[in-house]
Amino acid sequence: MIKDITIYIPTYKRTNNVLTLKYIDRSLDSVTHLVVRPEEAKDYFISYPHLTPVILPRSASNIVQTRQYILDSCKTKYCVMLDDDLRFNYRPNRADYHLKTWEEPKMVEMLEEMLAYMEENDVVHCAVSAREGNNREHKNWRLNERYMRAYIYDTDVVSQFRYHQDCDGVEDFNMALQLITAGYKSAVAYAWAQGHSTSSAPGGMSAYRNIEYHNRAIVALQARFPKYVKLREVKTKKSWGGQTRIDATISWKKAYEDSPKMISSSCPPAERIHP
Repeated sequence: MIKDITIYIPTYKRTNNVLTLKYIDRSLDSVTHLVVRPEEAKDYFISYPHLTPVILPRSASNIVQTRQYILDSCKTKYCVMLDDDLRFNYRPNRADYHLKTWEEPKMVEMLEEMLAYMEENDVVHCAVSAREGNNREHKNWRLNERYMRAYIYDTDVVSQFRYHQDCDGVEDFNMALQLITAGYKSAVAYAWAQGHSTSSAPGGMSAYRNIEYHNRAIVALQARFPKYVKLREVKTKKSWGGQTRIDATISWKKAYEDSPKMISSSCPPAERIHP
């Protein structure tokens, strides 16, 4: 059993369809929690009686407040956050970038590998690669890149930071940029991958997140990190009926290179002046 972790799956209006749970080993039941709103708690408990739900306060009405509550509530060193509609893949041959669907739960194996990498490489936020674009990276690990939907936080560090309400909907990018610009590098595991349905699929954030909501969050993110976030317009293919949305190009590596820790480590030692 992996020690010192808690797995949280925030979920809303998917009381009979938390797809992510199909990929989690039953040996992790005691440390896996569905994070639910109070009015849905009974229905989730009926559907998933083997899990102990975390019931949100009524004041937590969006994903930023939900994630902040999770981070504040986590008592273990490692906090794992997973979206509720994920499918997972992996590279059976680490020398070959091609992915295969999990035939049986491999969450323990994946988390063990990610936690070992974090501890060995001084990483405090580590994520599972998105399935989209995974084939463009043949290495199994990359540092300081875009990530979302499935990640691990080292709470010894990350609990010192706060999610920002105005970035609701891109809150994972917001937190990652806070950490990276403070000098805490991230890692993305490309030997593992995850993907989900479209952003506007029924349930989850689709209940309140429309294209205007998304655009406001992206603009707010750029306002907080203007040096590293550039806005652009993108015509959606599936989400929001093909409307044009605002998206962002984020200079993750530059943000880390400019961090105080990196600048101080690159400076030559001060010359000693002898009397």
